[in-house]
Amino acid sequence: GHIEIFDVPTASPMRVGKVEMVYTQFHEFGKGGSLSAAVKIGYKSNFDPAPANVFKGCSWTDSLEYGLHAESSNAPLIIQNNVFINSCDAGIYIASGSSAVHIVDNAVLGVYPSPIAPVLTNEFTGGSRVHNYAGIRSDALPVRMIGNVVAGSNDIGFLHRAEPCPPTRIFNNEAFATIMGVILLPLKSGSCQTANLYKVWKAAHIAFFVADVIAPTTQLTHITVADSHMGIVPYMTVGPAYRRLFIYDATIIGSSPASSCSASGFCRTQSTQDPYMADCNSIFQPVDFRRVGFVAPFNTPNKKTCDTGMDPRLCRQLSPAYPVLDDCHFPWEKHIHMDKGVGWTFFERTTFAYWKADDCGRTSRAYTMSNSGPEVSFPSTFTETTWYEADPLARVDLSAESLNDGFVGRRSPCKTAAGGCMGLDQALIQDTDGSFVEQILGDDGSLSELPSGTSASIVPFSPRTSIVWSSMCSTTLLGETVGAQVCVNTTVQLMEMKNLDRGAKDVKFGPWVLTPDVEEDNGFEGGVLSSVGPFYASCPCGWDFSFYHILIKPSVTYDAEVMSLPENFMLRYWSPRPEDSVLLRFFYPDSRGVNVFVGGASEPDMALKLARMPTLEDAHGAHVVDAQSLLLAITLRGSPEGFNSRRDLVIRRTPTVKLKMNVEISIEEFNAENFQTNLAILLGIPPERIKVVAVTARRRLLADGEHEDDGTSGTLTSQSHCSWHGCSAARRLSG
Repeated sequence: GHIEIFDVPTASPMRVGKVEMVYTQFHEFGKGGSLSAAVKIGYKSNFDPAPANVFKGCSWTDSLEYGLHAESSNAPLIIQNNVFINSCDAGIYIASGSSAVHIVDNAVLGVYPSPIAPVLTNEFTGGSRVHNYAGIRSDALPVRMIGNVVAGSNDIGFLHRAEPCPPTRIFNNEAFATIMGVILLPLKSGSCQTANLYKVWKAAHIAFFVADVIAPTTQLTHITVADSHMGIVPYMTVGPAYRRLFIYDATIIGSSPASSCSASGFCRTQSTQDPYMADCNSIFQPVDFRRVGFVAPFNTPNKKTCDTGMDPRLCRQLSPAYPVLDDCHFPWEKHIHMDKGVGWTFFERTTFAYWKADDCGRTSRAYTMSNSGPEVSFPSTFTETTWYEADPLARVDLSAESLNDGFVGRRSPCKTAAGGCMGLDQALIQDTDGSFVEQILGDDGSLSELPSGTSASIVPFSPRTSIVWSSMCSTTLLGETVGAQVCVNTTVQLMEMKNLDRGAKDVKFGPWVLTPDVEEDNGFEGGVLSSVGPFYASCPCGWDFSFYHILIKPSVTYDAEVMSLPENFMLRYWSPRPEDSVLLRFFYPDSRGVNVFVGGASEPDMALKLARMPTLEDAHGAHVVDAQSLLLAITLRGSPEGFNSRRDLVIRRTPTVKLKMNVEISIEEFNAENFQTNLAILLGIPPERIKVVAVTARRRLLADGEHEDDGTSGTLTSQSHCSWHGCSAARRLSG
């Protein structure tokens, strides 16, 4: 059977159907599984006034296609206190354009793919994929979605778009015994998106997946995840704004007492080779992590879903969560394209519970980076963190050794024996109040609570970071060895350098190396801070080698070096505190001056041009070029605006010559009648040591390859010249 409520706009007068179904049973409806819902609201019109359809206290059992499907319309639809048991493709499916839907207190139990659902072919690669489905799928944002439960879905529990901040529509929904608990599609306009009051447990893959984030700010409030292979996994898509993810009052549970080794499998994930999710193909399968609570976000220009702009031929008869048909996009958390752009995650009042170092013969981690993102790993700031029955080793992992086997392909530089990667080496956790670290190991070997107001930082433990931070950090947490370096009473921050020259995306100007000043009492006792920059991607995508991130400690002077200093570049200092500053002294074998533009200003602030070496006490952007010492020195200072990327420094070289720190002239003036004196000042030698002689260069390459006679003996053919220098014989020499 099949029921459809529709309108006939061509009739005169117009005919419009509507129903109010109360305590009605629909059994084995769905038109024999011919891609027709058990009950369909199929209006083709928007109405004024609009007819209302009501379904209360009804049951759908063994539906052969969607239980209840609403097409686009402004007609109110009330779906309340219903039960959907064993539905194919979805219990409730709301198409885009349905603007007045209320989904309240429903239960969807058992969701399976339709036996005649299409297996689709990628028209570009020839690959095939089954479509994705969800217990409750709403392509349009519902007016209300409150108090619903989805259980036993062989794919997704809830699939819907994030709502704008503040939350007003979606609360108190629950998913369990699913593959993916919730896939949150992006808000496509506006500056802030949110999801609230979700409880997800027993998700075989990911409990809460935040897909293709576009809005600058995302807020997740009162999210509880438990007994899932992965808890919260954000997937950020690059945009013009700095990304911020706020997680408030979350409870992130590993293996609770309700979980047993015999009844809980490892994980189930979809891939092109495993479309029905029979096995575990997650990015953490190679490192044998049974549970991961939170995976640090990255930023990628790649978009995962049809919903955010893929070719429509890939999306026919699919949910908006349908991804590209290739291995670059499976499993869901996998990312193989270029990363670009840093953001930040803020946790407040987070509870981590039941995290075990030995978890059914495997191991678990409450927090770790994505071993799928080699360039970008969002730093995280924690405030008011609570731990309950959490082993120290299972709390955090930023270790090259333990994550080693998960780094494959273009992530291979992250491995222990490789050259390093920014995604790992620049990962960072800031503990503002000591609640993430909790206790400190004393000199006598005893543990004690951190004093009130004590802060800490957690930095990676890798061959590139272990030496330079070892004097201030320890690889122990609560007296046990962990996969990170814990730095109590040490503030660690992030800095970014970006090439702004034309064609910068194609040029690697690093590595970027910072050497702490050995004359300062800054806590460092050897080693250097370094950033290796981005790597080539194996999937088709546009690369960008223009940016470098690096961990730093404030109140320190650093000697800075890159392989080739750009003509124009940007520096960003990720500190919100005005009392924080750093001084960078770039190796600068150039006599030209520079202009420094602060926060997008169109004119340089001339007060920032100093006639002396800047210090840590100077203003943000204070600088000098010291041609004699071959230095470009710049002070950077923290601020709330700077932390939000609104006080970036843009440095541009000028057509001037810095004779001394306090003397700067144009290149024309430098080459004028006082050239000998100017050059002597620049070189720091007496003018009489410089002799200016007249030189006339008259050798020219003739068409036949021989040179004109300039009074010297011998000839030079173009072929013999090119045998030395490898140039083309067609090249013309003049001068």
